[in-house]
Amino acid sequence: MPIDIDGLSFEELLELNQRVVARLKMLESMQTHIEMMRFNPG
Repeated sequence: MPIDIDGLSFEELLELNQRVVARLKMLESMQTHIEMMRFNPG
């Protein structure tokens, strides 16, 4: 899914970056939660 960022302004790129970082952190948090739920102490 290509996204054309060439026409975005500096401010728009900063906003996009903030949203991407927030999304990545959320996905990482979800993955960590899933892994913790799978953990079964013996």
